[in-house]
Amino acid sequence: TINLLELCGILSFNLNERQLQTVWDGFSEHYGVGVLPLPSNDATLPPFPIGDVLAYLRRRMALGDALFLLTANRHVAFARTLVTWDREHFADRFPGRVLTPADVLVEA
Repeated sequence: TINLLELCGILSFNLNERQLQTVWDGFSEHYGVGVLPLPSNDATLPPFPIGDVLAYLRRRMALGDALFLLTANRHVAFARTLVTWDREHFADRFPGRVLTPADVLVEA
């Protein structure tokens, strides 16, 4: 499931939401391979439901960025600043401030 999510993250930059969902839903049958554990929107990718991860991938995000942003958004109530090398990946997707390490040093 992790590798299929990674593939969906990569494809999310070039596919629309329907196409991405089709890859997720039909990959195993289309390619005649098994995916373990069996993909399901109800399964969990600790600590997130896979359906939540897919929702972020549909926003054209790589899997790593999606997991990072899910974590950040889960804790935004007490962590209002996100520090990342890839500010442009998160600037319009995180409700708090998004800074690079260089920005943090300038503010210090």
